[in-house]
This record gives sequence, structure tokens and C-alpha cells, in this order.
Amino acid sequence: MDRLIPTINKLQDVLNIVGENSEIQLPQIVVVGAQASSPADHPALRMSHEQSSGKSSILENVVGKDFLPRGTGIVTRVPLVLQLVQTADDEWATFQHAGGKVFRDFEQVRQEIVDQTERITGPGKAVSNEPIHLRVHSPNVVNLTLVDLPGLTKVAVADQPQDIGPQIRRLVRHYIDNPNSLILAVSPANADIANSDSLQIAKEVDPQGDRTLAIVTKLDLMDRGTDAKALLSGEVLPVKLGIIGIVNRSQNDINCKTSIQDSLDNEKRFFRTHYPEMADRCGCAFLADTLHHLLLQHIRACLPDLKQRIKSLQIQTHKRVQELGEPLKDDATRGATLLTNIMRYAEAVKASISGSGAMMRASDEQLPLSTGARIYHIFHYTFGGALNKMDAMEGLDSQKILAEIRNAAGPRPSLFIPEAAFEALIKKQIQRLESPSVQCAELIHEELLAVLRQCLKLRELARFEALRERLLDCARKFLERCLPRTLDMIRNLIHVEMSYINTKHPDFENPQSLFATPRAPVAEPVAMLPEDLSPGTERLEDYGPNAKPARKEAKGGNPGFFNMLLNSMKRQPEEPVLNSPSVEEISQALQDDSSPDASQETQIVTQLVTSYFTIVRKTITDMVPKTIMAFMVSQLQEELHHQLVQELYGAGADLSLLDEDPRLVKERTAAKEKLRVLDECNTIVSQKYRFNSSTLWHGYGAVLLTELIHLMRNRRSKIDLSGAKH
Repeated sequence: MDRLIPTINKLQDVLNIVGENSEIQLPQIVVVGAQASSPADHPALRMSHEQSSGKSSILENVVGKDFLPRGTGIVTRVPLVLQLVQTADDEWATFQHAGGKVFRDFEQVRQEIVDQTERITGPGKAVSNEPIHLRVHSPNVVNLTLVDLPGLTKVAVADQPQDIGPQIRRLVRHYIDNPNSLILAVSPANADIANSDSLQIAKEVDPQGDRTLAIVTKLDLMDRGTDAKALLSGEVLPVKLGIIGIVNRSQNDINCKTSIQDSLDNEKRFFRTHYPEMADRCGCAFLADTLHHLLLQHIRACLPDLKQRIKSLQIQTHKRVQELGEPLKDDATRGATLLTNIMRYAEAVKASISGSGAMMRASDEQLPLSTGARIYHIFHYTFGGALNKMDAMEGLDSQKILAEIRNAAGPRPSLFIPEAAFEALIKKQIQRLESPSVQCAELIHEELLAVLRQCLKLRELARFEALRERLLDCARKFLERCLPRTLDMIRNLIHVEMSYINTKHPDFENPQSLFATPRAPVAEPVAMLPEDLSPGTERLEDYGPNAKPARKEAKGGNPGFFNMLLNSMKRQPEEPVLNSPSVEEISQALQDDSSPDASQETQIVTQLVTSYFTIVRKTITDMVPKTIMAFMVSQLQEELHHQLVQELYGAGADLSLLDEDPRLVKERTAAKEKLRVLDECNTIVSQKYRFNSSTLWHGYGAVLLTELIHLMRNRRSKIDLSGAKH
């Protein structure tokens, strides 16, 4: 079981080299401390080390050496990953950044921490999240790994940035947000525990206290007459991993160079004197053992998921390395790669149109549709819907219909509606179908352009920026050549419909049935006689060559009407004056024509135009999509690969198109290194699951395996005993 901690240490070292800690969250113990009071509130305490929470003193007591930097303000300005390794007798320290250099003088260890901190953060008092990895080998330690973080503070000092408090808080949160980390929250007993910054920030990420261990320091500095029994017994803080009391070395001990062992002995005496009932559960020695066992249990619980996470990252990274491919070293390899990429690009375009490919147009993240599905929608909903909404009689009224009938009849009055009038009217309406048909082709053209661009996102093409540009240029030019032919065919469809109006079409309304409707009878004109012309008076036939002698006027009567008419006829008649009618007069006459014949003619023509327009609209709705598919979409699917090969791989193929993007070269190098590290991590973790003759599994399943072996041994013993009896 003890080998689990070295395993995690190896993983930490490997992952820190390549910076992959963000993707693999290792089980670890994070030490979080806070100042007991704000320096702004107590200026006299600004320079006093004793006002810190005491976490540095705890770490030195656990290690048994003075090795941490000391001073005023915030001394720990970068995370310190402290790996403790138990040895037989010798003791030394190493830093990961220092290579294989061995430090046996722990004063040099202290100075190296200071120097490396300056190298990371620069001059001043800034903080950084780049860690220092320190490994201490000693017979006086237990196998343990701790991460010491800068102390939480609220006030910037001297050369520190004004936002130093939020910076440190973000740094601490980065580590304790890791669900695999245990939180060692250090708080001084001589301050109000309810206001402890370390416990407050721990509660933010671990509200139930499942992974928080509280450390109460400076118990010897509490006010006289007070104690921390209620606090240490767990009655105050809701933390499930426990609460441990510690007595720190005082500043006087440090100044007098009191040894750590003497300080630990003093700590034991303090607890036996003041807290005898809980002395065996307090002190730095008990803390080290507790942390050791907690970390072992935590690693054992996390190891299966950790192994699975490493395996998942292995698969992802291996896939990415394969996609990035190997560098192209010769022309033969480049030529083969060029052909392969041309084929894959053409196949991706074809698959997206047919709906069988994974390349989708990402215009709608919630409901991505393939190009083929979008083309279907344009054909049957956008274009078809627009044509169905078109009114067959739009732009025509009774006046225009009558005008067309009059124009077709010429000077002769017609007994029937001239067919030329119907053809002239229906051709105008058919012409209206051309514009939406052309727009439909242009919309499909835009969709195909979009899929040509979308398919350039193939991972195989990501390496070759110049090739992507040439592929798009060649494919776009080929598509541009298809568009004019498609538009010409659409216009020809409209021209064909206009060139011959087939009134014998089976779906066309029978004109004979419309003309069978009898017209309203026209009343014969009634002669209007003047009031003077009463029955029995002179008639027109009484005059002329065969006229009978006129009757004599009654005696004393007035001259007759016809005598007056004859007299007027003898006078010279006036010549009538005729003027050519204006356009307005004719239009007004047509508009005012409310005769039954005009109304019936308008109604019949309206029915005929509507009937024939419906037929043509149905034909255009069907034929335009077929034309677009035949002359543009299918052409692109079937001929694109041939066109690209002809232009890009024909005579004088430009193999410089396969020059790689420098960013991809760097990514390939990084991906290969990442895969190497993950392979190493997987090897390290997998070793904990192997079983050999001298060691049981270390980690998940060890108890189950032990019970299984014990059961098999008992069963074998019973079999042997049974055989002996027989």
C-alpha cells in the first residue's frame, strides 16, 4: 500500500514536465493557511511572524528540518509541491528544476527555494501558479505529498500588486477546486475560528466537509482560562476528516535555534498537561501519520478513475497524432498524400449533399442539417411555397382583360372571345414564374458554396493551408461554370411553356363549357314617338314617292308634326365634327362598360387564365428542382473529384501545396510528447494493478483479491485432507 504515494509522486513529476496537470487531477493534500488578523487592523503586528497561521512551522515539524524561507509579508509566493520519501538512514533533497543535483544542507534548500521563487515571479512580491517541486528523502518522515500554497491575505504590502488578495485567492481555488484534493485548513486558536479565511474558502468548495481536515495551531497562545476542547472534539466545526491540535515553534525557539525534535518533545508535554484525554490525537507526529493514511486511502479510492482518465486521454491523443500524420519526406509520399486528400475532400462534399456524411453545415448548432437536407427544404418549402402563394391573376384586372380582348379582335366585333387575347394574357403570367425559379437556383448555389468551404475543415486537410485554398478555388470555379448552364435551362423551361399554349391539356378547363352558358337576351329597341305624334297622326310612310295624299287638317287645327319635320328637312343640315378619342377616354369607356357581355367575357378569361397558370406552375415546381439537380448538384457530386485531380495532380503538379502550417508542426511535436507522457503515466499506474508472488495488488481491489486467495487456499486444504482420509 505504501507504494501508492511514490506512484502519485512519479505522476506529479511526469505531468509537471509537460504541463498536463490541468487534464489529469491527481489526489493530493493542499495546505491552506490564513493570517490570524489583518495587518491593516493591527499595524504593530505587521512584521511579526507569529501572527501567521503557522503552516510553515507545521511543514517543518513534519519534515524535521528547518528548510522554508522566513521573513516579513508573504514569503511563500508560489506553490511548493513537497514530496516526502522515507529512507533507511541517509537524508537529502532534490529539486525537479535542478536536475539531478542533490542538496544535503537544508540551508541550501531554503536558499534554492528563495532563488527559484525569484526566477519564477521576478523581483518584487508578485505571486505565480508555477510550482516548485521539492523531494525530501529522510528516515524521519512518512511517505507523504503536500502542496503548500501562499497564505491568504487581504492587504498588499510594499512591492506587491494591489490585487494580491484576489490573486492568491484564485491560486488557492485552482488547487482546492480539484475534487481529488484533500484540504488541510490551518487556523490559529488565538483568533476567532468563525472568521478563519482558510475554513471559509474550504467551505466554498467542500460545503459538507467531506475532504477537509482542520488544523488548529497556537493552542499554547490562547487566553488564560480558555481552552479548545470543544473545538478539538468536533463540536464546533463540521469537518468529517477530523480536527487536530498543534503547538507551533515560537519565534523565540527559532531565534534560539531550538531543534525541531526538542520542539516536538515540548509539544507532547503541553498536550499531556493541558489536554491529557486527547493528547494521543494531537501533535505533529499524529498529524503526519493521519495525513499519510488519509492520502493512502484517498489515492486508493481515486486510482481507478485516474487510470480510466489517463486511458481516455491516451486514446484521444493517439487519434490526434494519427490525424496530424507524419512529416512528408519525399515527392512520392507528397504525391500520394495529395491524391488521398483530393479524394477525401470530394467524398466529403458528396456525402454531405447525399446526407450520408458527418460534415454538417454548422449554421444552426441546435439542429444541424446536412447540405442535402437544406437543398430539400429550399426545393419543397422555400421555392414550392413561394410558387403556391402566387396569384394567377396578379397584375390583371377587368380593364386590362377587356383591353386585351379588344386588341385581339381588332376593328371587327367578335361573337366569341379571341384566343389571341387569352394567349397574350397567360404568357404574361407565365413570365412571372422565371424570377423565383432563378432565385431558387441561386440559393442552391450558395448552399453548395457553403459545403465546399465546410468540408475544408477535414482534419486531414488541417495540415496543409495552401492545399485548402487551392481546393476551394478549383471547386468554386467548377461550381461557377455550372450555374450559368443551370440558369439557361431554367429560362428555357419558361420559354418552352410560353412558346406553345396547349389548350388541349387534359387538366385545362374545357373552354366549351364556359361558352355554353347562354347570354342574357337583349331587348328590342322601342321607338320613342314624339309627344305630338299620337296614334292616328301622320306616319313616315305617308311621305315619299308612294305617299298617299295627306289628310286635310281639321278646321282651325295646328300644322301637323310631319309638316314641321318637312319644313325642317328643307333647311341645310349641319355637318358633324368627329375627334380621335384619347387613351384616357378609351380606358374610361372600358372601365364604364358594364354590359353583360363585358362581364361575362372577363369572367371566362379569368377562369381560363387561372386554370392554365395552375398547370404551368405545377410543371415549373416539378421541373426547376430537377433541372438544378441535373445541371448543378449532380454535376458537382459526380465531376468534382475528376476536376480536382485534373487541375491539381495533372501535368506539373504543385507539391508545394503540401507544405505544412508551422503551427501544425509544433502541435504534432507537442502531441507526440503528450502521448509519450501519457503512455508513461499509464505504465506507472498499471504497475499498481499487477500481482506477483511477493506483493499483492496495491490499490483498488486488494481486499477482494486477498479474500479470494484465502478462500482458494482453504478449499485446497480441505481437498488434501479429504484425500488423506481415503
